[in-house]
Formats: sequence, C-alpha cells, structure tokens
Amino acid sequence: MSDAVRSRIGILDNDELTLAALRAYLSGNLRNARVDWSVTDAKRAVSLCLSDRSRPDILITDMSLNESSGVQVIRDIRERTARVPILAITSFPIGEYAQSAAEAGAQGIIAKRDLNEICNAISVVLANRVWIHDGGGSSGVSLADCGFESARDAHARLVRGDENADRELSERECAVIDLFSRGLTSKQTAEHLGVSENTVKTYARRIFGKLGANTRGQAIAIWMTLPKRKLREN
Repeated sequence: MSDAVRSRIGILDNDELTLAALRAYLSGNLRNARVDWSVTDAKRAVSLCLSDRSRPDILITDMSLNESSGVQVIRDIRERTARVPILAITSFPIGEYAQSAAEAGAQGIIAKRDLNEICNAISVVLANRVWIHDGGGSSGVSLADCGFESARDAHARLVRGDENADRELSERECAVIDLFSRGLTSKQTAEHLGVSENTVKTYARRIFGKLGANTRGQAIAIWMTLPKRKLREN
C-alpha cells in the first residue's frame, strides 16, 4: 500500500529509546498506517497536531512526560480540534490515568507492554471508535466505566463559550436522558443499555453540564424543549 493512502501516526514520548522502539514496532506491524513523526517535546507535538501540513490521523501519547503531562497535551489538542483522535499509552497501571485521559478527550488508553494489542487499539481509534479493552479487568479498572468518547463528542464537551457545542448531546447521552425521561433509574438505564451504573452516572454528569442543569428533573425539562432531538434506533 502506498504512503499516500496509509493513515499517518504521530507519537509523543519523553523517552528516546521507547520512542524508537515503538516507531520500529509499528512500522513493522501496521499495514494500513505509517509513523509520520515522533517527538519527545510536548509543545512540538501539540503544534504538529494543530498544523494542516503535519496533522496526523492519530496521535499516540505517553501520559508521563518531562515538562508537561499527557493529560495536558490531550486537553490542549482536544479543546482546539476534533480532527486528531488520541490514544494514550503508559508504562504505569492504566487505572492511574484512564479517567483523566477520558475526561481530557482521549479515545482510549493502553499499557505500553501490550504490544500485541497496540496495533488493534490504533485500528479501532482510527475507525472513529473508542478503545475500552482493559485486558479482562487485570488493570483493576473498567475502561467502559471511564466514559471515553469519540474525538468529536469530546471536543464538543470541552469547547467553552459555544452554546451550541455545550448543549449538543451525543447519541449515547440522548439515549440516557431519554430513558431518564421515561422514569428509569440509573440502574435500570444501565441494564437497558448494557453498561455499568457508573458509566450511566458519568453520562449524567456530562448531560447536566451541557444543559446547565442541577438536577435530573431540570435536565429532562430542558432536554424536552431542545429542537431536533435524535436517537439512534437500536
């Protein structure tokens, strides 16, 4: 496959050896993507992601950096664009960073040691989905409970000063508030959607924030007045 049609990968890691090893591994194991650039400087990575000339199709970023943090890098990018999906990586237990990575706008997180899964995670995120595989729970955290979102939904959530973006609910958030409006509890909503109750509570917090509501009743009342409410049929 020619480079012109392969997805472009950007990598940020503060360790030169890890960076070189990851670049070599991905170059040898990904057929549909190529490493376009790899850097150790967080500011440089953000700049490359925001430039039309160097913007990758996916950024892989370490969570522990020298002069910044992966959380800050993710947020700096996600607040400004939805065009770069982000996969976080870490050498620490992913439970230490999973929730903060999701809230900052990443589309998933994976341990550096899981080389066999990194390629799968990249493919999933490149397909505009989120990576929530947690190795069968061995990490001690359920990634499905962390509320990872698509780049588009995360960007809309983080944008400030844009009323339409703040009030726009994702399809899953619409499903949650719709079930709330029918009188279902958080537990019943979780059972209906096939997720955990903690995941529903995470969605509820985001719904309240987007709608400017303090209670479930307020959120339902506001949502019922919004135009063009759309739900994906299941």
